[in-house]
Amino acid sequence: MIAIPNHTAVARIGGVPGQREVWRTEFAGRACVTRIIARDRLHVNLAVTIRSIVLRGQGSAVNLPENVQLTIEGYRVAARIPTLTGPVPGSATLAGVEPRWPQVLDAGLTAPDGFVYITTEWIEGAPLHHLRPPPHLRIGIARGVGRILAALHASNVAYGDLKAENLIIGASGEVSLIDLDTMREVPGPRMAVPTRDLTMAWAAPEQREEQQTYLASDLWAFGKLLRELFEGDVPAHWQQLVDACWHREPLLRPKTASLVARLHDAEAPLLDWNDEPLRPVVLPAPESVAGDKTQRVDDTSTERVPDQTGPTATHVRTPTPVPEPPKPFALRSCLTVVLVGGVLGIGTCTGLFAWWDRSQIAIADQGADEALMALKLYKTSPEVNRDTSQRTAIRAQADAAWETRATPHATAVRALALTWEQGWQDSGRKWDTSRYAEATAALAGAGQQEPATWMAKATIDGGACRLNHADATSAGHCDRALDALEHLRGVLPAEDEWGWLQVEASWTEVLVRGELAEQAVNARSGEAPQRLAAALKACADAVPYLPFGPVNALELEQDCMDYAGLARSVPDYLSYADALFAGGASPKTAITHVYRSAGPGCDSTGVTQKRGDWVVKGDPWCIALGHAARGCTGLAQDVVAKNAALYPGQPWADLEAALAGRPEACKQ
Repeated sequence: MIAIPNHTAVARIGGVPGQREVWRTEFAGRACVTRIIARDRLHVNLAVTIRSIVLRGQGSAVNLPENVQLTIEGYRVAARIPTLTGPVPGSATLAGVEPRWPQVLDAGLTAPDGFVYITTEWIEGAPLHHLRPPPHLRIGIARGVGRILAALHASNVAYGDLKAENLIIGASGEVSLIDLDTMREVPGPRMAVPTRDLTMAWAAPEQREEQQTYLASDLWAFGKLLRELFEGDVPAHWQQLVDACWHREPLLRPKTASLVARLHDAEAPLLDWNDEPLRPVVLPAPESVAGDKTQRVDDTSTERVPDQTGPTATHVRTPTPVPEPPKPFALRSCLTVVLVGGVLGIGTCTGLFAWWDRSQIAIADQGADEALMALKLYKTSPEVNRDTSQRTAIRAQADAAWETRATPHATAVRALALTWEQGWQDSGRKWDTSRYAEATAALAGAGQQEPATWMAKATIDGGACRLNHADATSAGHCDRALDALEHLRGVLPAEDEWGWLQVEASWTEVLVRGELAEQAVNARSGEAPQRLAAALKACADAVPYLPFGPVNALELEQDCMDYAGLARSVPDYLSYADALFAGGASPKTAITHVYRSAGPGCDSTGVTQKRGDWVVKGDPWCIALGHAARGCTGLAQDVVAKNAALYPGQPWADLEAALAGRPEACKQ
């Protein structure tokens, strides 16, 4: 077995040579399963990042190898789902059952290989596909699986690869889910994420054909599970439920909480994902599809090994309940009265029209919530963020909500979706007056207590501040962006689930204050020190929120290092440089950056690699601080000794003091 600190190997239980190893181990006195991703070697500094992502659901996976990102994403999701004890949401009368899935106990890097490992508790029992449970246990197993799915879906998490092999049945019939890395965060019931993992014989049609996974995709697999569990003899009072699970339209399958209620009560009403009663349907049996191994859609050669083993519940606002519609008889009567009685009849229908108005508002706000959730997912999931087409899809979702009814909430979310689709936060964009006017106009009617309103304002004017810096109006844009950020922080709830928006706000402020500082430095203004200090304070204020920003955290820290270089703040520069190397940036990118961001004029420093060695040419200060940031303490001390007296005006004493306590760890 590959050596893992503090773990004792017991037996190898699976794996694919050169890709994955799965071992039965002992850790901290407990029986465990340890999975090793034996394909990508990572730097030892990334062990902290891996532990944070897997154990706490926080930290940045950007720039980690794609294979590692895709594997640990499911554990990030699992780590942030609330502890599943007590009643399942939506089924308050049903008692909780433990365990639902294994606890993750440890994660990090193997030594000295540098492979990612993840350790979970060992679940006693046997995989369901190896069993033929007696009839008295089958109903309990079905209910247990339904409750697991209801708990996941209540947190907008899709399992994605439900099948008998991924369920462990204990001696008393208790059910546990395994293989946590297939969990995916989904924006909402009506939206999907790209399919990543599937087993062809169990996958829903939309997963196989369109490569899209909805929460309801798990219900298709649940229908197949019931048929296999009961060997075709499903209890009569569950037959409608099973048929509905195999509806080709995801939103017409049973809503999971409704499904759980029916599993426990034969009289419980069955609702679809539109909260409409399920209509009896006669469905042809699904086509037979071969393939019983989990596949990764973008790498179908990778087979997943069952592991004995998800974000915080993302309620971005208290959802507005959709009012119950009047009885069909009342609607027919109202139409009759209007047609017969004319104006007098309209008064009779006031209540019905008021219901229609309330329902349209609720539908619009619910759609806006789902679009906002999709924005959060785009901003926090590296896998989703890589697909830039998501911006257009989210904007379309927000547009649809706004077109239903332009409520203050729907207007705010639509404006934010439009702003991010236009790319005002991207450094490579060019100034565009028409786009600025379109984005600004979209805010008309947005709620003043909506965080999305002020985030959109800050992003638009923050982008204008940076992209239109040559114009005389630039300073006004910068001021308006900072004012919007102040308003945003005044309306943001305190809950951790809003940390992702705090990252966006912090990065926007860093970029705006950094732009003002760079302008002052380039103009040799006396305000430059004050503005640089303000930029670095914004960087320090952002630190508590960085764990919530797995997409932008690394770039934010890199920008902060740039401003520390301009300010010649040696301790800050070295601190952000360490974060850059530890955060997973490629060695070439990181090494080049630490020399070219070390201060004014350092951007022209020559950095090349010859026969494995780095050759640096340029200003001695840039070289010395770059050596120190790279961890080459001895080289930095040599440059300081030779040049401090020749080039006064640089904070050589600060650099010498920092080098005195800095270990030699030269990055190559």
